[in-house]
Amino acid sequence: MSRWREFDSHDGTNEPTFDPTSAINTDDVDATQVFYGSVFGWQFQDYGPRGFVQILDGTGAAPMGAIQQRRQLLDDAPTLGFECTFGVDDVDTVSERILAA
Repeated sequence: MSRWREFDSHDGTNEPTFDPTSAINTDDVDATQVFYGSVFGWQFQDYGPRGFVQILDGTGAAPMGAIQQRRQLLDDAPTLGFECTFGVDDVDTVSERILAA
């Protein structure tokens, strides 16, 4: 089973399971693939919308992240850096904990 969309409910405690994926935001998806492919030997496959590719491990078998066209999610700031993915059993409960923290 692919780890890409797998968020297993482990024990119901809503402790996050860190999915070992992250997204690299970039202005140039093609150049970023060339760079990381030559440095780490990563392979890539188109996935989802235009400007979004999965990063595959060196064997080309296991998805381990994404490279995506930079977006501007906030009005005055482009998305910079990495986006990490966490899986939880109950997003509403975790959202309440975040707002209370």
